[in-house]
Amino acid sequence: MNNVAAFLKLQIRRFGPLAFADFMEHALYFPQSGYYEKEDTIGREGDFYTSVSVGSAFGQLLAFQFANWMEPPAQRSNQFLEIVEAGSHTGQLAHDILSALQQSHPTIYSQTRYWVVEPSEKRSVSQRETLRKFDSVTRWVADLSQLGTQDGFSKDGFKIIFSNELLDSMPVHLLRWKSELQQWVELGVDWVDDQFVWKELPGVEEMLPRRVSRRIRSKHLSRAIREMLEPLDAAALMKIIPEGFMLEIPVAANQWWHDAGTLVGKGKLIAFDYGFGGEVLRPGYPNGTLRGFHRHHPVENILNRPGEIDITSHVNFSALIRTGEKAGFNTEVFTSQELFLGRVAANRIAAGFRDWDRSEKRQFLTLVHPEHLGTSFKVLIQSKTLP
Repeated sequence: MNNVAAFLKLQIRRFGPLAFADFMEHALYFPQSGYYEKEDTIGREGDFYTSVSVGSAFGQLLAFQFANWMEPPAQRSNQFLEIVEAGSHTGQLAHDILSALQQSHPTIYSQTRYWVVEPSEKRSVSQRETLRKFDSVTRWVADLSQLGTQDGFSKDGFKIIFSNELLDSMPVHLLRWKSELQQWVELGVDWVDDQFVWKELPGVEEMLPRRVSRRIRSKHLSRAIREMLEPLDAAALMKIIPEGFMLEIPVAANQWWHDAGTLVGKGKLIAFDYGFGGEVLRPGYPNGTLRGFHRHHPVENILNRPGEIDITSHVNFSALIRTGEKAGFNTEVFTSQELFLGRVAANRIAAGFRDWDRSEKRQFLTLVHPEHLGTSFKVLIQSKTLP
């Protein structure tokens, strides 16, 4: 039994079954032993690919777009471009973006401060080594909340806060539909017969529109459930949802998006991730979108070996859009990575940039091809201007 499993077992024995969100958070982020503390999670030898692992083309395209947003003199004069990346992992994407800015947009690079949000001390040490040549422009914080207290974080500068494959790894609460009872129940995790098992949490009441279980203590979870279920007609809901239908409640991702938005007076919020928009209930996913992966293969039981497998769920972009718009943001873009990067690449060529070499062209095709990362990954951009 690894350190994460031993800790989770102890927590359950002391306090009873855990909400799945708590289990997922510890499995992925437990200090020193959680899944994202590992060094070999990305790439051919790891458990998943990202746009960054394809090569530097992704960072070059983002650098061009970030610089383009800063080009108007009114935005550029006497202001810093504050780039905030959350979930930087190895720091390679930051390296690619800053390299491209330094080479192709030296004036903007000189006015850039690049903030890395990294809660893991182990990862931040590795990232600092990767970004050593950019010491003059890079900064680190352990949490978004720390940015507002940093002396170098300008309140007036143009800000870009973005993540690439971060929100899909944020903990989710799980609901399961009980047809006979006509209610949702929350699923948690228990320890029985020397293994982690699913457990319906006690005291869950009917969770139909405008009614939320008193058992759920988190105001964020209560709000998230209401926001997802209120648009549904209760009578119709009972007729169309099959027994056992699963639904993830993305409390952590929604709260992160909200908190990031509070830091932006003028600028952009951006998420690259796989997920969906539109309907709350997705007929194609009756068992929900929660998945586990090891060495690029799906894991049958995601409760086994916590800390050793990747656990993800599809991002609910509709919920993020609502969260941002309530905070005063305008939704500029919600589209596939294929269409977004295609437009950026076309603008880059029109601006007179050199043609890519053969390797970079292959990278671009992987980023935008429908059978690779082009359509499964979505891009959400919301913007805000000072009043």
